[in-house]
Amino acid sequence: MADYASSLPVRTETAGDIVSKLCDGTTNTQLLAIDASGKLKINTVDTVTTVSTVTAVTTVATVTNVTTLGTITNDVGVINGATALEVAQTSGDVWEVHMNNSTAGDQINTYGTSAAVAINTPTNVVNYTVTALKTMLLKKVFASASGKIKGELKAGTPASETTRAVGFNSASNPNVDITFSDQIEVAAGDKILMVITNIDKSAMDLYAFINGIEV
Repeated sequence: MADYASSLPVRTETAGDIVSKLCDGTTNTQLLAIDASGKLKINTVDTVTTVSTVTAVTTVATVTNVTTLGTITNDVGVINGATALEVAQTSGDVWEVHMNNSTAGDQINTYGTSAAVAINTPTNVVNYTVTALKTMLLKKVFASASGKIKGELKAGTPASETTRAVGFNSASNPNVDITFSDQIEVAAGDKILMVITNIDKSAMDLYAFINGIEV
């Protein structure tokens, strides 16, 4: 399409001079223009005013390196009461993050069994001593047998343990399975006993375990 007077709002009146123009729709001579040399101009009624000239781009900042804030070499536990955030390196640059409803520490799963226990004979099927300088957070106890039993959790100073929980099984549910909503704290050196009593009609084998974490 030919470029002639009044046909376009933007015209190249001087070859190579004007790159782009913003024109007033009513008065064509009032405009904002950037010329081929990069100059920003305001043209008001045939008078051209140069506002600025862009000569270079200024670099604000250059990132040349990444600063290492710290290196994690082992599992990390961020503890808040009974809640822990654990970060564990599985291999190479692969890390796993775990949220636990317990503090970071050593998992304790202790199992015990007693064979052919006579009727009405309380028996320490599990007898556990909390590790020195540690506190046991007891989460779960379990007892089972082929017949009827009474399961009793005791904890405290050796030879002076006190009952913390009691449960009975039945023919429909042969297990005594207790999970504590709030973990039971047992001090270092104290005993945790799972005492089972055979309340059936003949001798039978007894089974139990405790689960917790030492911190």
